Amino acid sequence: MFQGTARPHKGLEDVLIALDQIGDPDFKLVVVGGRQIGDGYLDSLLEKGQPWLIHLPAQPIDQMPEVIAAAHAIIVPQRDEATANAQFPIKLTDGMAMAKQIISTKVADIPEILAYIGYLVEPRSPEQLAAMISEVFNHLDSANARGIKARERCIASYSTTAMATTLSRLITSLEAKY
Repeated sequence: MFQGTARPHKGLEDVLIALDQIGDPDFKLVVVGGRQIGDGYLDSLLEKGQPWLIHLPAQPIDQMPEVIAAAHAIIVPQRDEATANAQFPIKLTDGMAMAKQIISTKVADIPEILAYIGYLVEPRSPEQLAAMISEVFNHLDSANARGIKARERCIASYSTTAMATTLSRLITSLEAKY
C-alpha cells in the first residue's frame, strides 16, 4: 500500500516494474487517496499500472488506521530527487504505528528512521524492490517481527508524547540561553 498523492519523485512506477518482474497476480499496489494535481500523472500511472495497480479514493483521516490495517506492507519508494530529499514521508510513521512491514528506499533520512526495522533498497531500482517484496512475503514471520519493532520505535520516537518531551527539552534549553 502507498497512501498519498502519486508524484513522479515518489517512485511508484518502480514498484509497478518490480511487480511486473515478480509476475504474481496476487500482488497488487494499492494507492489510497491523494490529491489530483491536474497534470494527469495519476491517470497515466493507472493506465501503465494494469494489472498491478488499484486506486482507492481518499479516506477520512480517522478511517486511515483501518485502511492501513488492511495492507500487508507499506511501500515508500522515494527517488533521490530534491523534492523527495526535502520530505519526511508521513507514510513511514503511519505504517510504523500500525506495525506494518515497510519497504522503502535509501533516500534522505529514511535509512536512519527505518534502521533495523524496515527494508531498504536503492532508489530507482525495480530489481531490488522486486527482490525485497519477495523477501518480505517469503519470510512473513520475521517481517511481522520487524513491524512490531517499527511500532515500538514509532511510539518511542515519533508519538505526540515523545515529540512533546523533545520539544519541552528544546524550549527549556533555549530559555536557559536567553
